[in-house]
Amino acid sequence: MGREVSESCIDSLLTEMVASYCNQFYSNTPELAARRIEAIGYQVGHQLSERYTMDRPRFTDHLEAIKFICKDFWSELFKKQIDNLKTNHRGTFVLQDNKFRWLSRISGDPSVDNGTQDPESKASQAMSMYLYFPCGIIRGALSNLGIPCAVSADISSLPAFSIDCGSSDLYHTDDNYLSWTGDDGLFQNSRSEVVQSSNISHVMSTLRVFTTRKKNCYSISEYKGSLLLVRASFFYGNYDRKSSPPSFDMHFDGNEWATVKTSLDELVYYEVVYVSKSDTTSICLSQTHPNQFPFISALEVKKLDSNMYSYLDPKHALFLNSRVAYGARATVRYPDDAYDRIWGPATVGSGITSVASDAIFIRTVDAPDNPPQAVLQNAFTISSTSNSIGIIRGFPDQKLPIYMNLYFSEVTQLDTTQKRSFRAYIDSKPVSGPIIPPYGEVTEMSINFTASSNTSFLLFADPDSTLPPLVNALEAFYISDRLTDGTDSKDVEGLSELQKAFSDVLQVFWSGDPCLPSPYTWEWTTCSNDTIPRITALDLSSFNLTGELPDFSSMDALVTINLQNNSITGPIPDFLGALPNLKELNLADNSFSGPIPPSISSNKNLKLVVSGNPDLCVSSKSCQTTSTGGTTTSSSVPSGGRRKSSKLPVILGTTIPIFVIFWALVGFLLHHKRRTAAIVAVTTGQTGGANNMTGKIGGAVINEIKVNFQDQTTTENVNQPETTALKMQPGG
Repeated sequence: MGREVSESCIDSLLTEMVASYCNQFYSNTPELAARRIEAIGYQVGHQLSERYTMDRPRFTDHLEAIKFICKDFWSELFKKQIDNLKTNHRGTFVLQDNKFRWLSRISGDPSVDNGTQDPESKASQAMSMYLYFPCGIIRGALSNLGIPCAVSADISSLPAFSIDCGSSDLYHTDDNYLSWTGDDGLFQNSRSEVVQSSNISHVMSTLRVFTTRKKNCYSISEYKGSLLLVRASFFYGNYDRKSSPPSFDMHFDGNEWATVKTSLDELVYYEVVYVSKSDTTSICLSQTHPNQFPFISALEVKKLDSNMYSYLDPKHALFLNSRVAYGARATVRYPDDAYDRIWGPATVGSGITSVASDAIFIRTVDAPDNPPQAVLQNAFTISSTSNSIGIIRGFPDQKLPIYMNLYFSEVTQLDTTQKRSFRAYIDSKPVSGPIIPPYGEVTEMSINFTASSNTSFLLFADPDSTLPPLVNALEAFYISDRLTDGTDSKDVEGLSELQKAFSDVLQVFWSGDPCLPSPYTWEWTTCSNDTIPRITALDLSSFNLTGELPDFSSMDALVTINLQNNSITGPIPDFLGALPNLKELNLADNSFSGPIPPSISSNKNLKLVVSGNPDLCVSSKSCQTTSTGGTTTSSSVPSGGRRKSSKLPVILGTTIPIFVIFWALVGFLLHHKRRTAAIVAVTTGQTGGANNMTGKIGGAVINEIKVNFQDQTTTENVNQPETTALKMQPGG
């Protein structure tokens, strides 16, 4: 069989094994599932290490063994070397892999506990289960080299998440070895449905439909400043047996995205690429027509490398028009594209010829947007230098700003008599210099222009070219209007306090930006028309609120507050009287107690309603209470006691935790005299946005592997306590 490790074999072993052991043991004995997965990894690593070192002399020291793991062993197993090796020269080694592919499959989790980061979330469970196998492989390999060790994983972030909407699965793996998690329990005002079509993938077989509220949102935390690719997929599949696919609006972070037009029997998906401005990212659906209820089949959020799509002004977003692999026989996506971008094949038109590259390897590292090799292995060309290749992408009638990437790679090694040189023309005007595709490499052309259905984009051969133009792949996007900055952060902070105080009511149904887009404000808020909206009114009457009012004094643009007919208890907070713009305050029919703060009772510009609060003191005499010291006490709440959150969750409500940290034990007891121990801690994470949608959507991650070598002598005194070395380190 040779010494090559089959990637598909290892991938299959990993995914099938994790799923099998989790299904058998996880619910009752997760530690048993972990031990069995790690043990299998140990056996794999031990045997692979034995095979790869059969013809090698024995390693003279630990450093040589670690170098072998970093280079030869890692290359055989993961088809790449470790990116960086560090040591503190005291027995600790740090191995860094910036594109650890296995983690790209792990999905984030829509936690049922809104707004929290549950360490036992589905995402954490899935991630930890997937990492026991490679940890076991490393431990087994080092053990075979005579280095006993313990291996653990420290996870700083998930590279991406993929939600199988309407599914109740903890997680499952699709045919591309990508993992998905269901959203069961995330929403209380929705229902899960199953499509009628049978010839459809597992992910598309279910959907979630929303029948109430102006908008319903999935919210994802911890992506601020990241370049994201968000993909929303919709497969109607006649789930309601009405043969009437609906249309509805979709937005992200308070910005309009698209009017979703679903099909009776075809999958429809939309993509947006943008830099997230907020601590939380939201993707929302809104009903626009009677009885046409919004639904969604799948939602994916993936981090891209921060240097990708660098021509994109972060004040704008890119909406996908098309992504094409010319000459490809099938769709190209993960694992061929580490970011799981979807490259569709193109139809061969009249006069067009599809050609295959004879290059064994195509180097793409210098292309800023990292096209996969698979889309460069074929190309479209024409038969004559006198003809042109037309890039026609079906733009709409009205003119729109377009961002386009074109990728060119020579398909054969040219001799000295051959030359392929051409230029790009828009409406007969040149928009590029000479394009000379390199063999075994790629040239990328990025261009912004305005286009409509009448725009022509052509590739013409230069006069001295002996060969006609060719093109391998294309990405075309619409450029959005300027992105909003969202609702004012002071109002967001105040709403966050209200949602936390009354989480059983307010966090269940409302998420996304409270004011934007303007037609889809929350039902209980009124917003100004400012560029950065302010909340001017709260109407929470008859919301069944129970408990005391939190401090939302940061909402200083409020003009009206209506809290009538709830079960709110405790004193009336003093800060309400200090809100500078407040004109109406309705606290009727609650259970407030104590005196009315002077800041409210003496405010002549405030219309106050407090009837229906039997325990409320409405006069100063009735509120005087003599304490043991003979002093008069007041139940008013000082406004200066407010605690400001250091983190403003700009999009509130249901939150999907993305960043998870696993703490690794990096030391253990030695029970034998002069025994050498190796402790390996594997830290996974994304650096520089690698796989930033998954860092590179699909690929990224192990960040650090630590190996400690210690020589310790244990005492013969059985009464002396043993010592352990414990090191806690967050992920990189």
